[in-house]
Amino acid sequence: MGRAGLPSRILAGIAGLFLLYLAPLTIGIGLAALAGSALLAAVARARRRPEEIVDQEGEACEES
Repeated sequence: MGRAGLPSRILAGIAGLFLLYLAPLTIGIGLAALAGSALLAAVARARRRPEEIVDQEGEACEES
C-alpha cells in the first residue's frame, strides 16, 4: 500500500491502545480506528500523483 502519513500513523497508534484493553467496547473502537487509519492512508495515496510515489530505493514506482 505504501508509506502512511502522520495522521494515519497517529490514528493507528490510538487504535492499538484501544485494542490493548480487551473489552467489547474498546475492541469496537480500536477496530473502527484501525479501519479509519487504513482508509485515510488509501485516500492519501490515491490523491498523490504517480511521480510522488517512490519505492524504498527512491526510484519511481509503476502504478498498476
